[in-house]
Parts: sequence; structure tokens; C-alpha cells
Amino acid sequence: MNTDDCIFCQIAKKERDAVVIYEDEFTMAFADLFPLMQGHALVIPKRHFTNIYELDEEYAAHLFKTTAKVAKVIKRVLKPDGINIHQTNEKAAGQEVFHLHIHIIPRYLGQRLFVMNIERKRAERSDLIQTFYPVIESLK
Repeated sequence: MNTDDCIFCQIAKKERDAVVIYEDEFTMAFADLFPLMQGHALVIPKRHFTNIYELDEEYAAHLFKTTAKVAKVIKRVLKPDGINIHQTNEKAAGQEVFHLHIHIIPRYLGQRLFVMNIERKRAERSDLIQTFYPVIESLK
């Protein structure tokens, strides 16, 4: 993707208007134009990363630090009953804007937001070990 065409890069460069909530050298938080709930904010790295697979550790630390800072202030000021922190990667997971971003979504008791139409059942320990063994080995 050409980053000149990326809406979030344009916002980070101040080429496109946004209601900026917080900004530092590495990150920016702004109001979501299509909020799922009042107070829905987005946090982005100013540098273009398409998804979490491209994100380096330095930017990951800055991104989560900003996410935590903004979420705490939203909690204190807007007083939601809870907050969802949501991030997706690739089309199959629901990513629509291909610049890494994190949603901060205030939640209020009695309001329904996410519905998973997938039946969940408890996994067998042996299946979990078989699935995650290669992941565990790769992380060593």
C-alpha cells in the first residue's frame, strides 16, 4: 500500500482532519468517526505498519503505553462501566483500514456490542499442547 493513500497516515501527518485526543512523538489517539459507542477512540502508531506482524518492539511499547493512558482517562472522565480494547489483523479478522490501530470502546451495562456466532467448547489439554507446541518452541 502506498502510505500517501492511507487515511491514518494522512491523519498522523495532519493532512486530514481528526479530533485528536492525545499525541506524542510515536503515537496518536483520536475519535473514531464511526463510533460503536460514545467515546470510541482509536490509537495508531504515526509510522505506517499495516498490521501487528510488521510492528517492532519499540513501537509496540509506545502503542500500548498510549492505549493504556487514553483508556484510563476515558474511564475516569466518561465513567463507563467497562472498556473494550480491540485490534484486528488482516481481512479475515475484520481489519478494514490497513494501518495498525487499536480501538478503545467504552462499554455500559446493558448495552450489547459484540456477538460471536461461534459455538465455544472447552478444549482438551492435549489438543492445546499439540496446537501451541510449535508456537512455544518458536518463542524460545
